[in-house]
Amino acid sequence: DGNKLAQSMPLEKTATEAKLKWPGKFKSAVLIGKTIHIEFQLRNAKLYSFQFQIKPSVIGTPEIIRILEKELVETISTTHGQTIHIQLKDGREYHGKYIHDHAGKYSKDDKLWDILNLVMHIRKNRPPEEVNGWRIACE
Repeated sequence: DGNKLAQSMPLEKTATEAKLKWPGKFKSAVLIGKTIHIEFQLRNAKLYSFQFQIKPSVIGTPEIIRILEKELVETISTTHGQTIHIQLKDGREYHGKYIHDHAGKYSKDDKLWDILNLVMHIRKNRPPEEVNGWRIACE
């Protein structure tokens, strides 16, 4: 819409893999799914390449459950250490650690102590048209 969202702090050195810093409370996650325009202002400099990366949001067990129950999920990766990485169809990504004791209504079921069991349980209870495309991997 033509509005400036943020202006990074100046990078005043030769750098490889430099990370720009943003003043204030700007969160790049607000850009997911949006078309953006990036402008570089260079003085006595050359830009060879750049990469724009948005890191996954770190979430707790209640938010993991909310996402699995309600959102349009594309990919889920779990580990035996009870961590989970979720990518939604709109590009948002989340990372968290599942703690069974914090799982609300699911904490009463001893079969759901494991994050993969929880994922499969929630998947089974959602409408098929919402979960048929889920890609699930366990490391």
